[in-house]
Amino acid sequence: MIPHEKLHEETLITSKREKTATLELLSFLKQVENQRTFAVVKNGSQTLTSVAKLASHVRRENLGRKEATSLVLETANQRTDALERYLLEKAQVEPPKIERAKIISAELTRLTIDVEEDFMALIKRIRELRGNPAFPLSDVFRHAMKEEIRKREPKAPKVAKENVAADEVRHAESGLKETGGSRAELTSPKRSRYISARDRSATRARANGVCEYVHAGSGKRCSSRFGLEMEHAIPYAKGGPYTAENLLAYCPAHNQLSAFKAYGENKMEGFTGRKTNSN
Repeated sequence: MIPHEKLHEETLITSKREKTATLELLSFLKQVENQRTFAVVKNGSQTLTSVAKLASHVRRENLGRKEATSLVLETANQRTDALERYLLEKAQVEPPKIERAKIISAELTRLTIDVEEDFMALIKRIRELRGNPAFPLSDVFRHAMKEEIRKREPKAPKVAKENVAADEVRHAESGLKETGGSRAELTSPKRSRYISARDRSATRARANGVCEYVHAGSGKRCSSRFGLEMEHAIPYAKGGPYTAENLLAYCPAHNQLSAFKAYGENKMEGFTGRKTNSN
């Protein structure tokens, strides 16, 4: 993540470049032989905002005097949004996508992002469903993110009785073996990789959405909340069961590290194609 000081510095540099490019284009237009070109700026056919956008386009596309003059005349009296679409259609160089976060007060951060057309279509549809064409973008994002978190956030164990019973029946049935007689003989149940909803939910609830890996040296627990996966305290291949008592919620990096420690680098390199460190 870019530090705020660095981000602020880069923003100022970019802003300065845009202002310089705008002034250069204005100066260029004033000097061209065809005075009609500068006239469209002078009489209001092109606003300073439009000229700034034209300047960015001219610099990015590396246009010459003739092409720049023609572009200014072609786009006279266009609204800003129409001008932007026109320049995008003309562009030969793909503009870089921008994602910026700038703190503007103690409570506010300004986000600047570039999005695709289908993204804007989704926003439009949400506003239609809300019955408010001016529904704030911040509220659109807030509701969408809350819904995503609600779906993915680990929940406390809340298993219905019938689900618990079904798990017990499944495990019991796996231990029944029909003999030659009329009775069923109970034998050691077959081992399964199946993780019950109850055990999975209990593990996630215990982890509280945070990786459970604890560094052996420092004793500190990993703070990652990214893509938690089920890991075994005692590996399955070494007899470890798929129960909440033997399950751990690990981030992908520590899940892989655990596998390397359990099975050794030589074996795991055949699966991952790379080595790992011990952190």
